[in-house]
Amino acid sequence: MANSLSKNYAEALFSLGNDENNLLLLQDQMKQLKQIILENDEFISYLKSYLVSNNEKEKFIKESLHDFDDNIVSLVLILNTNHRISYLLNVIDEFKTKFQEATVDFPGGVNETYTDEQFESLADRMLLLYDQDLLINNPRDTYLLTEKNDQDEI
Repeated sequence: MANSLSKNYAEALFSLGNDENNLLLLQDQMKQLKQIILENDEFISYLKSYLVSNNEKEKFIKESLHDFDDNIVSLVLILNTNHRISYLLNVIDEFKTKFQEATVDFPGGVNETYTDEQFESLADRMLLLYDQDLLINNPRDTYLLTEKNDQDEI
């Protein structure tokens, strides 16, 4: 049940991100949120505690995630309100899976020349999708760049 609920929350966030055209931002911030949780055991423990009021938890979430997209903050608030904060890591992983499965339109194409901006955008997307740096070795074939007269002499 936890898995299907986590998947539903992730799909809802993905759908919002897709509608608002900010999936890359959401994926990046979900990675950051996961890192925060993994590095700070107290984050989830505090939110699970019955000794802390819901108002204090809400304030803590908003302060801790003030730089995050509103949809991510709302997701954490909803999970907390519904006493499902322990699903948060699963939701993050499900979101990553959904993001990786999505088709991403890349500028240019196989036989196209990329501008520096397009290449940086492509590299950023590859890093977010697959946690890998994009390294392209694309030396120019000088034969194709020479004038016709120069080619005849070669």
